[in-house]
Amino acid sequence: MKSLIKKRLALVLLVIMSFFLLSAEEKSGKTSIENLYSYKLENGLSVYVAKNHSAPLVYIEVTVRTGACDQTMENAGLFHLYEHMMFKGNSKYRNAQAIQTAVNNMGVPEWNGTTSTDRVNYFFTVPVNQLEKGLEFWSYAIREPLMNEKEFEDEKKVVISEIQGYFGKPYWMKMFYTGNKLFPEAPWTVDSCGSVEVVQNATLKQLREIQKKYYVPNNAAVLVGGDVNPEEVYVLVKKIFGDWKKGENTDGDFAKQYDVNPFEKPKFCVLPYNELSPEFAQVLVISRASDADFDLNDTYIGAVLAEVLNEPSSSFKKAVLKNKKLGIPDSSFLDTDYSLSRQHGIFTFSGVMINPSKNLTERVNDFYQTIIKNALPAVQKDKSLESEKKRQMLINFLDDENAYQSESAEGVLKNLSALWTHGTKEFFFTLDENLKSVNKNDLDLYIENYFYKRNPMIMVFVNPEVYEKTKQEFENAGYELVNSETAFWWKK
Repeated sequence: MKSLIKKRLALVLLVIMSFFLLSAEEKSGKTSIENLYSYKLENGLSVYVAKNHSAPLVYIEVTVRTGACDQTMENAGLFHLYEHMMFKGNSKYRNAQAIQTAVNNMGVPEWNGTTSTDRVNYFFTVPVNQLEKGLEFWSYAIREPLMNEKEFEDEKKVVISEIQGYFGKPYWMKMFYTGNKLFPEAPWTVDSCGSVEVVQNATLKQLREIQKKYYVPNNAAVLVGGDVNPEEVYVLVKKIFGDWKKGENTDGDFAKQYDVNPFEKPKFCVLPYNELSPEFAQVLVISRASDADFDLNDTYIGAVLAEVLNEPSSSFKKAVLKNKKLGIPDSSFLDTDYSLSRQHGIFTFSGVMINPSKNLTERVNDFYQTIIKNALPAVQKDKSLESEKKRQMLINFLDDENAYQSESAEGVLKNLSALWTHGTKEFFFTLDENLKSVNKNDLDLYIENYFYKRNPMIMVFVNPEVYEKTKQEFENAGYELVNSETAFWWKK
């Protein structure tokens, strides 16, 4: 049984590490990867083209290296609001209806935009004969939004409604609470939804400031993939986006490393989760991990370590399962996950236990102690991790996963976009060599520095019925209840 709530960016990272090595010199044209091309315009705009002639379709994405990570307490939520306003009219398509008509006329079945911690992106797939119109559509949207006052006020209500809709949803409670507690200095930098009050009081001037500072070509990329000629795509992108004025934004100017050990001791909390069976409880041990902006080399190690620990017969899983008191049935009920981020790296150990009404808080603490005192030391003592056989097994796994992920140009570019924004702009240039350079000593040091020297947050998910029966047990053990009052930083 896999983790019910997790972010699998680490898997994406490992899947394509050895396949997306681009030229370190950023030369225009073909890369070392078959059918993948890279260009850069004079204004700093990065352009990636993936060629795949299997269908007469073209995937187009514009991605910007910004998001919640660049928010302040005063504008938290406005990056999300800005994303909404891009669909409300621009200098060519004057309102939301005109935009929808243009999309329909291009034969677009689905289109969207997202705002996350490190990325804002916009994308759709068009028939190949609509390539130029598709590029032009996103150029107007991202460069020349009208920011109509009435639309602005209406869209505030939509965004506030979205935020309020998350109040009673356990998945979102987990996300908001984790950011609130792991990054107490600036929890708004992991909250892309933002504050109701901030959104309510937002001004168009604030959105224009965001546009000027972050929505600039040297902080963005255009990704095109499908039944295309890469050189023709480059010419079109240069024609349409070439006069986009370069901004002053320099990568890393706004980065700040947050406290890597925010807890004086392990913090315990419980979240009633109605989608979880009463027969199980899920335990997450969540630690601050390596940040791409500050611990770049360690991000490769963290990703490799997560996959090493996830192997069904790993020394880590064997050591955990040896403790029968935990009530973890087998290795499929254990999982580890490393989430790559520029400033908000997180590593999670997950276990699913049976019989949650029986001594759960005691077993939760035992789970954590077993990880720290038995399972991770077992990994450090495991000499087999130094063998070429283990390394080849990992490479074979990556080959298999890459074959699945690379079935479409869209899949390739979505992965590329994620790593380009959540890592650094140079992240691809050294992926292959860094993967190959990770050794047993690196894994041992990562364990020492990120798990033995840092206190985690330990979160327990139980069915609401189970929680009501064991509520006193949690209270006696000092657990904090995760709900809409404790999860949102702006409700303090």
